[in-house]
Amino acid sequence: MFRFCLLFVLMLLTACSQIYPEIHKRIVPRDQKAFSHAFDSFRQSHQIAWLQTFQQNYPDSEWAQRAATIIFYAEKVDQAKAQLERQNLELEALKLDNESLADQLIQLEQGNQELTEQLEQLKGLLIQLEQRSQQDG
Repeated sequence: MFRFCLLFVLMLLTACSQIYPEIHKRIVPRDQKAFSHAFDSFRQSHQIAWLQTFQQNYPDSEWAQRAATIIFYAEKVDQAKAQLERQNLELEALKLDNESLADQLIQLEQGNQELTEQLEQLKGLLIQLEQRSQQDG
């Protein structure tokens, strides 16, 4: 009788698994669930701490390598952002230097123009002086 009941229960469970195959699909391994949680937290906060914690807690999981890849590229993105920020600051400093140099160039060109005009005046005066000395002489 015990065997019959056991056989009946096994058949019932087998039949249920065929009727409701989606039950098996709903069962998510713990590591996958933890990875999903860590990844969702990463997407919201852009902090890799959740993924690092996942990696420490599940080092042998197939999802640990995926977490490592995401961490690697997130760090690369952070480095690129920091470099871009430094370059933007340098660019702003160079723009200010450029404006200062442009102002200096304008002043020097004006000074050069004034000196050129004065030189022309002096040449004219020298010519007049030579003409007078020839007339007097």
